[in-house]
Amino acid sequence: SALYGNEYTDWSGQIHFQVWSDYAYGHTPNIQVSVGADWVLVGGGARTVGSGVGSYLTASYPNYGLTTWYARSKDHIDSDPHTLYVYAIGMKIDGVTPDYLRSHMQVFSGSSGSQTSYPTATASVTDGYLMIGGGGIDNWDSYPNAWGNMLTASYPYSSNTWKVAGKDHRRVSGSTVDAYAIGIQNISYPTVGYLQVSYTQGDVESAGIVTTDCTVPSGWAVTCSGGWLNWSGYGRMIMSIFPKENEPLSVREYSKDHTYSSSAHNYVYAMRLQKAI
Repeated sequence: SALYGNEYTDWSGQIHFQVWSDYAYGHTPNIQVSVGADWVLVGGGARTVGSGVGSYLTASYPNYGLTTWYARSKDHIDSDPHTLYVYAIGMKIDGVTPDYLRSHMQVFSGSSGSQTSYPTATASVTDGYLMIGGGGIDNWDSYPNAWGNMLTASYPYSSNTWKVAGKDHRRVSGSTVDAYAIGIQNISYPTVGYLQVSYTQGDVESAGIVTTDCTVPSGWAVTCSGGWLNWSGYGRMIMSIFPKENEPLSVREYSKDHTYSSSAHNYVYAMRLQKAI
């Protein structure tokens, strides 16, 4: 693993963030990256880079210990070996130990339940918590002889709920998905006091390979990336949702149809946090 870009802060300069990254190569790469020992995981992202017909995300999610971000991807039917990059966003607060911060955070989860071609799931933080990030996993490889089911959504559905969705494509391949929401207790923290959280949304409507960006307002800091494809017709899948290197206010999403043209409204989301004003 390696540092990805420079350290950044919110407007106060007291809440710090750093991104770590790693990569793997193959038809179905599976990779993880951890934040530094003095940091607490608050979010992450993943990105596929290939040169063929398409490679798509099947997982981008946190561990329960808030140390590590996981990512998985796959080509689909047609061979497209590719590089998968994973990103973990860590946070620390001046005067606050990682153990103290982690003790006031929790990962909440939810599952879609039964196997289906278009699985969806949500995870919500409970009262007293602020949602600062989230992720999801499509469990397509848990089923024998599966062609594949890929992510079409992993995003903040509301201020306290993270939503995840997947789909099969060209071949029936039912699956389940799991959603994860990262919450931080809404209390006054040493040094900084209370925190504010929100998210910014960007969108583009198009077919083919689509790039969608969003930028949070000045003074805020990005904590997690998310994306949602409001697709129609044959459908399209997410290739990448990740924080942009050395652009601490920006998140990018790539999506793509496969074999058959299919437009969609492509939404990208940047979760954001700052010291309360």
